[in-house]
Amino acid sequence: MKKNILVLVLIFLLFLFSFLYFLKEKKRPILGVCLKKELLSPQLFQSLPLNLGYEPGIVSFQLNWNQPPDTLNQLLELIWQARAVPAVVLEPKGVLLQDLLQHKYDNYLRSLSAVFKHFQKPLIILLAPSMNRQENHFGIRAEGFNLQSPAAYRKLFRYVVRFFQEQKTCNLLFAFVPAARSYPCVFWNLPERFYPEDELVDLVGLNDYNGEIAPENQVFSPSAFSEALSFSYSRLKKIAGKKAFFIFETKAALEGEERFVWLEQRLKTLSSWQIRGVLWNPGLLKNSAFSQQQKRLFQNHGYSRSAQKWAEAYLEKQKKKRPKNPGR
Repeated sequence: MKKNILVLVLIFLLFLFSFLYFLKEKKRPILGVCLKKELLSPQLFQSLPLNLGYEPGIVSFQLNWNQPPDTLNQLLELIWQARAVPAVVLEPKGVLLQDLLQHKYDNYLRSLSAVFKHFQKPLIILLAPSMNRQENHFGIRAEGFNLQSPAAYRKLFRYVVRFFQEQKTCNLLFAFVPAARSYPCVFWNLPERFYPEDELVDLVGLNDYNGEIAPENQVFSPSAFSEALSFSYSRLKKIAGKKAFFIFETKAALEGEERFVWLEQRLKTLSSWQIRGVLWNPGLLKNSAFSQQQKRLFQNHGYSRSAQKWAEAYLEKQKKKRPKNPGR
């Protein structure tokens, strides 16, 4: 009798511990990293936790539009084997909406669909991100970046998402990702103006280029970008509803103590906003490895180690909301 009671107590404690761990894990942000496609290798993934101070839960890389997806499946599998969720940045730069609607890129999209479908596991697609920056004139010519740009982008987004849905590519999570700071900063170029139909979007996020140099060679300060991030986040959150919110790319042209302070402030801000995750881009840094002090910062702050489980569960939830007979 005593043995049975002891067993029941142990089972209860194990269940309680698992439940508490689940609740704590659910609140922790997913930390990811933005990498160049050509750098992805098994050796890189072995060294990443050591260099970053954390195991990336999401790994994003850019895929140039119309680029043959010959090695794409191997890259996706490589990222998944590293216990991370792949995120493909798909930038149709230079692609005119008229050509897209006339099915000139259908064969390319069909080839991508075949690779994505074969992968089967959850895959995040960042479709034409930072569309509110003049240099990213998606669906239009550079000189045509104007009042009509948001409508062109929404049509482009819809066409691509519906195409993959018609191809029964069901493992994709489409992300709407404007830049935190619009350029030019005018009313028609605000992030929410580009937001497609709600049922087309699975994830919402921002790209936060802290310390970048603007086209007019003005250097933006970290404080200016914090204000821009807060402004865009508050506006997007109103239309995103309960969709998971990410900072899909952030980087800083800072070094030493200044960079550490920026990282610390950024983590506190993201935590208070309940951001689901953030992807760091070490591209502007002389050394992609974080310092020991910065690594401890990540460890002390805590981060989720179950990004793949989250993606699988979130994908199933989003599938239930999708139309059974999508039409372009």
